[in-house]
Amino acid sequence: MRLFEKDSFLHGVLTGIAFPLISFGLIKGILYVLSIAVNENYNDWRLRTISLIAICANFIPFQMHKRNYNDESMRGLTIPTLLFGIAWVITYRQFIFGE
Repeated sequence: MRLFEKDSFLHGVLTGIAFPLISFGLIKGILYVLSIAVNENYNDWRLRTISLIAICANFIPFQMHKRNYNDESMRGLTIPTLLFGIAWVITYRQFIFGE
């Protein structure tokens, strides 16, 4: 894919922001369609689980940049991933640490 052949820090940052947001929307959409199609409540998935899966989805473009030896893009991709991860831990700290 030409999208993952670019090697720039800014491209990595933009990919790192866009990919989890798109993944989050896709996961919510799939769960919504499943709940309608099967007449079961798939929308009971916790928001924290869906958001964690969306954050971890950043490993897909990370591996694609790694395969193409795009070091600058990989560096740019780690910053939003870390920020999303820190925000996730701060948001759900009472569930994680039992505070």
